Amino acid sequence: MRILVNEGRQDSVVTVGVWNHASPRGSQELYAVRMFSPGYSCSTSLARASSVSCHALPEMLGATTSPHHLPQVLGAAASPHRLRGYSYSTRHAQVSSVSCHALPHVLGAVAQSPLAAVLVAPIAASSLALPALPISFHPGVVLLAGVALILVLAYVDAHKKTAPPRVLLTPTSFMQRVVSRCPVLFSPYRPLPFLTNRHVETLFATFFRSCPSILYNRECLLMRDGGSIALDWEGQCTLPRGAPVLILLPGLSGGSNDSYVCHGVDQARRQGIRAAVFNSRGTANSPVTTPQLYSGCYTGDLRAVVEHVRTKYPKSTLLAAGWYLGEEGSDTPIKGAVSIGNPFDLAASRTALSQGAVSIGNPFDLAASRTALSQGNVSIGNHFDLAASTTPLSQHRQLLEAVRTVGTIDGYDEAVTIHSFGWESVEEYYKNGSSQRSVARIQIPLMCIHALDDPISCKEAIPYEELTANANCVLVTTGSGGHLGWVAGKGAPLGHPWSDIPMFEWFRSLLVEFGEPGYS
Repeated sequence: MRILVNEGRQDSVVTVGVWNHASPRGSQELYAVRMFSPGYSCSTSLARASSVSCHALPEMLGATTSPHHLPQVLGAAASPHRLRGYSYSTRHAQVSSVSCHALPHVLGAVAQSPLAAVLVAPIAASSLALPALPISFHPGVVLLAGVALILVLAYVDAHKKTAPPRVLLTPTSFMQRVVSRCPVLFSPYRPLPFLTNRHVETLFATFFRSCPSILYNRECLLMRDGGSIALDWEGQCTLPRGAPVLILLPGLSGGSNDSYVCHGVDQARRQGIRAAVFNSRGTANSPVTTPQLYSGCYTGDLRAVVEHVRTKYPKSTLLAAGWYLGEEGSDTPIKGAVSIGNPFDLAASRTALSQGAVSIGNPFDLAASRTALSQGNVSIGNHFDLAASTTPLSQHRQLLEAVRTVGTIDGYDEAVTIHSFGWESVEEYYKNGSSQRSVARIQIPLMCIHALDDPISCKEAIPYEELTANANCVLVTTGSGGHLGWVAGKGAPLGHPWSDIPMFEWFRSLLVEFGEPGYS
């Protein structure tokens, strides 16, 4: 076998010729491959091809002077029209399927066949150097193009997720009248570009949302078992004594100084509603006077707070808004309520927290709980002193010590919650403490606001059937919003969450329905 290389530079063409000495005497066949792609450096070796850019292969294969002979050269049992499919069954090279990256090795391997082989390989700069591509881009242009592409994708994603909230209710005349006065429920929910990912939106709202300056007047209440809770009244309120009163219930480990709570207080004042924040035992620097703290299903302290507020403002209409907690039954003096981001099914929410990237939501409650327990909101030392003299908590002091190092919500509930309330296990607590069990007994107007991409209060936990079967309930869902994020609407990106808008439209509509003076 003899290899000829023609270094012709016209049109940047390189011809690699292979003479087949195995042909009958007197007849010599020349198989040639022409490369029309400038910018590729090539060198030839007798029986080996090291690598070929896959972008050049179609032109190299398609440029053969004798396309009907090329399958024989490659040793392929295939017709010429299959050459561009990069799938060859070679006899001598023992290769059944050839990809772009494997083809150079096949070309080199079939050189050992009785027929001649086409050898194409990278050529050293000292051999045949073809001119480089004349196209070049300035780094600044590339950067601007990348930024523009990111902007376009972000806006396209936000536009894709823009849609009116979904409203599910039993169409009674009362409920239809109340909902008709909530225009935000019929307008598109528009998430902000770059904040359409549930984790990003949740983190952004947690760490970057502004917090209005609220002056509180604190009132500490002593419970029947000796426990203490803190009721923070909005201190700048100049409303008449008979104005409606809104009791705000922060989420687990939350308190009156959390940004979403402060925005709720500020919006209530703007709507002519007096606001009071119920801080659970041990939260927001409230005193710890019993071993029992609080949990997501304990409403005993809330009942006491509601009764206290009714006694203090007997002529006022009582309203409530809760991030998790709630109240049920017909005996409650509360006339209307809103539930926001409620993990109706604690077991389902627990599963969501423990799966994959969703676990990023853990720090929002867990870190706050651990901070509260270790930096002043709850005095651990004081709690241990109380626990040591109390049964059954005196038997679990080691578990209480573990709260400093727990890494999951389950760990905290295992160490503290189930022992404070007498549950046998975390599973029993989650099963019997879920608020979905109380939905059927709700007998006051209740709006539930939920983001379907909430990484903590997952959509799988929403009791759709129970809520729609209860004529007193309205379920409002948005496609995005994260966990208590809702960075959209008039307050976006740093102001109040979008959820404040339907909440106070709902309350105003209820007050109109109740005939409250000053609301029409």
